[in-house]
Amino acid sequence: MFSSSCLFGQDQQNIGYNIGLTALHEDNIFNQSSAVGDNSLSLTPEVAALKYFGKHQLTAGYEGEYTAYADYDELNYILHTIGSEFIYDHSQRINLELGLTHQQNKESPGTTNASTNTLDDFVFYDQSGASATLKYGTSDSVGQIVGSYKYSQKRFDDSDQTYRDVNLNAFTAAFYYRVAPKTRTFLEVTLADYNYIDTSGASDQSSNNYLYLGGIEWDLANKTTGVFKLGYQDKNYDADYFSEITNLYYSLDMIWRPNTYSTVTLTAGRENQESALEGYSGYVSNFYSLELSHEFTHRLNVGIEYQYDTYEISDRTDNSHDLAINLTHSLSTWLEVSLAYDYQQRDSNYDEYAYTSNSVALSLQTKFE
Repeated sequence: MFSSSCLFGQDQQNIGYNIGLTALHEDNIFNQSSAVGDNSLSLTPEVAALKYFGKHQLTAGYEGEYTAYADYDELNYILHTIGSEFIYDHSQRINLELGLTHQQNKESPGTTNASTNTLDDFVFYDQSGASATLKYGTSDSVGQIVGSYKYSQKRFDDSDQTYRDVNLNAFTAAFYYRVAPKTRTFLEVTLADYNYIDTSGASDQSSNNYLYLGGIEWDLANKTTGVFKLGYQDKNYDADYFSEITNLYYSLDMIWRPNTYSTVTLTAGRENQESALEGYSGYVSNFYSLELSHEFTHRLNVGIEYQYDTYEISDRTDNSHDLAINLTHSLSTWLEVSLAYDYQQRDSNYDEYAYTSNSVALSLQTKFE
């Protein structure tokens, strides 16, 4: 949220705000095999503040979402996200970043491995977190050491989902080494401790997830930037009835700018995911995404994104496809209008997990920068 366009630079105002209004039509609200559609209207305000204390920096922000449905008004909801980040620039070699966040969130139907056919309302949860990152050396140094800690707790509002309430403690250590002016290699180790609150029966998914990675990050002539990680992941469960998950891990985030008005973004990954099904262990997900953005004029932009996800759970295999098309036109220096279409499809060898959905959105968004 701190990369929001409503944040201003040091020599400008230190308080910014934006607001968006979206009219949305969905033909399958819950992404179920038997589709139910509706229209909704969402208001999304955001406020951000930036304050400098010499070389140090403090940011704080709020984002809200107020959504009302035309026919199914019992689905109306309000979401809030607040957060702050403090960057302590101790010296040219030592930098400390501290963050706090709290959010009320909605889980998009179909984004987990659970069936959507039993849903008659959205799944909501509260998530709070704190993070600390200590850096010795800078991104321009020959070598840099980075250590980070992240704490997060997730609590679900629905009593039927309390088996998913979890506390997460994650520790990461990384060493970066510059091999070229704009290219660095690195080694990274992560320990993530998932501590589930409900430990009764077969619902306890508490585990330790280990990542041992090597990688490279690059910036080639400001045309291609990216980060690639490759390594080994090992997930060990506290409960004996869940088997260890050991496999290959990789991730790729790459941006290619063939010219000043076009951008190609490629994302791919293979990682362990937490299960949303009670009594089931986690699973390995593979995902790939390609996004094309083209600026026809300084006012007109078109974006197309395709994402493919696949995973296996026991004898079940799911494949998800998501195609999104977005057309954005700047009405003025501070206001833009966009028209978006999104198609989603999940295929499965079990019919209760399969669905297709279409949505069309018309949005107005301020862009005070």
